[in-house]
Amino acid sequence: VRAMREGVARNGSQLYPAMPYTSYAKITDEDIHALYVYFMQGVKADDNVPPQTDLPFPFNIRSSMALWNVLFADDQTFIPAKDKSAQINRGDYLVNALAHCDTCHTPRNALMGQNNDRALSGGSLGSWYAPNITSDKQAGIGNWSDAQLAQYLKTGHVAGKAQAAGPMAEAVEHSLQY
Repeated sequence: VRAMREGVARNGSQLYPAMPYTSYAKITDEDIHALYVYFMQGVKADDNVPPQTDLPFPFNIRSSMALWNVLFADDQTFIPAKDKSAQINRGDYLVNALAHCDTCHTPRNALMGQNNDRALSGGSLGSWYAPNITSDKQAGIGNWSDAQLAQYLKTGHVAGKAQAAGPMAEAVEHSLQY
């Protein structure tokens, strides 16, 4: 739970830059428990030691994450909005917690905190750009049909619309297609 919600490893070190704990913090207790059961019973252990993360100064100072967390991390689990439909709330939960689409598709400020005033309007991640996935019909995906969205998430391709590449292709291959 601590790794998922706070991005803290068993040894107390901060899991970053790739651990999207700011989104995972929103996952319900029930879903975190279900994930734990799945990982403990349904996933073969991987004993490979990942390569050491080599970040430039000042990003290599992991203790600086404590201040960053005060400024940008929200430790509140998802609470459905009473004025929204069950379908809208489910989409919000999937996009901003479980699938953490906001992590890549929301622009970042100078300190790498999400600019939630422009949520899902596209964001840069190093040399890769995660496009606008708002309901805007011109700049976003507002003119896509439900079938096209489902096809894209399952295959990473919709003719004439988009082809998943980079981290999005990995998300489709390792997660979304299922």
